[in-house]
Amino acid sequence: MPTGKPHDKSVSKSSWQLLFSEALQLPRFMAAAGNALPFDCSSAHPGSTQDTAMARFLQEIMAMGHRLEELDSVISALTAKTKSISLVIAGFQNHVTDLEQHVSIVESHLCAVPDRDPEHLFLCSKLIDLEDRS
Repeated sequence: MPTGKPHDKSVSKSSWQLLFSEALQLPRFMAAAGNALPFDCSSAHPGSTQDTAMARFLQEIMAMGHRLEELDSVISALTAKTKSISLVIAGFQNHVTDLEQHVSIVESHLCAVPDRDPEHLFLCSKLIDLEDRS
């Protein structure tokens, strides 16, 4: 659905979906999760299409200015693909520069995860880490 701002720097939903699907193939993105999942990093080479896709993906995130509501939808879409909130949060850890926004995003996703679930424990530890840094 159009947002009423067709000429701004935001990317259409289908473009985002394409970027998601490309980014999720990137060993570097998966490695950003602290090796949360077994993943073969040997297929990534500097200058490869995967690197280009990752660069484009990160450029789009930067272009959004880290607006909380948009980052939240990005995380939700990636979570739907990976089935792992913790993987997505960890993947974004190095790409969200505003600590306060990052804490808010982690907190919002923490509320959606049942207590004692491994994802819940991961997010709790992530929040503690963020609070220590603030």
